[in-house]
Amino acid sequence: MDAQKGTEVEMKELTLADKDDKDAGNGKVEGTKDIYRKLQLYKRISAFLLVLTLPLLAVVLILAIQLNESKSTQRFPEADPAAEEKKPIYPVSQGYQCSECPEDWHKMNTYCIYLARQRLNWHESREACQKQGGDLVVINHERSQSFLSKTTGLLYWIGLHYSENKWMWVNNTTLTK
Repeated sequence: MDAQKGTEVEMKELTLADKDDKDAGNGKVEGTKDIYRKLQLYKRISAFLLVLTLPLLAVVLILAIQLNESKSTQRFPEADPAAEEKKPIYPVSQGYQCSECPEDWHKMNTYCIYLARQRLNWHESREACQKQGGDLVVINHERSQSFLSKTTGLLYWIGLHYSENKWMWVNNTTLTK
């Protein structure tokens, strides 16, 4: 009889242990489902952020490319061949005062300034100015700088160059500011 009771006790313990294992197994399944739900949520959030950032990245890249292109190239209207042949009446480098500026020239205070339409490097621009009897502009006050940057809205070479460890204007004066 004791053997039979021992077997019953073992059977009861075995069934209780099986039940605990099943309950524990159910907990693991529910825990796994919870992990999968969280994983799906993170995947959705990541996909949303990816969809949001890709167009923003594209916009930033396009703007950066356009900014770089606008700095490196300027679009000028087609140059009139007849205008290129015209010689300036009043040389800019001499600082002569003029009452009226020639066609295609701009009046700034008492000076006439020619804003070239061709895209040249610094040396070529200076040679072109000298052929017309002028030189690259020397900016000796803020009004000149304001005129060039605000009035035209384009970039132009100025008569400043680096020589012998200092900045020099084309009229051989040193840069003061």
